[in-house]
Amino acid sequence: MTFYNTNSGEVYYNGDVPLTQFNQFNVVEIELAEDVKANDKDGFTFYTDKGNISVIKEVDLKAGDKIIFDGKHTYRGYLNIDSFNKTLEQPVLYPGWNRFKSNKVMKQITFRHKLYFR
Repeated sequence: MTFYNTNSGEVYYNGDVPLTQFNQFNVVEIELAEDVKANDKDGFTFYTDKGNISVIKEVDLKAGDKIIFDGKHTYRGYLNIDSFNKTLEQPVLYPGWNRFKSNKVMKQITFRHKLYFR
């Protein structure tokens, strides 16, 4: 599911097992619509309403950069930036509607995941 030019929205997960483990396929790809400076005290934050907040800071991010959460690591493009994800959190999805929010506008955000059932 893909969303464009937003900093918040809702995504529906129709499996019945929460996507909370690193060994489940759950990838969130975000293309930034605006720059984030390394000295920005808030950095780039992203979270889902049922998960914890991811805070990426102390690194320059440019509009057009792709931030990828793969359930275990955080990347800018294909460069691992785990050391800049200050909370080391990854987005999680629970069955049903999941709200997501960012402190910056995202040009595009894509949720890719498998459906898991009991």
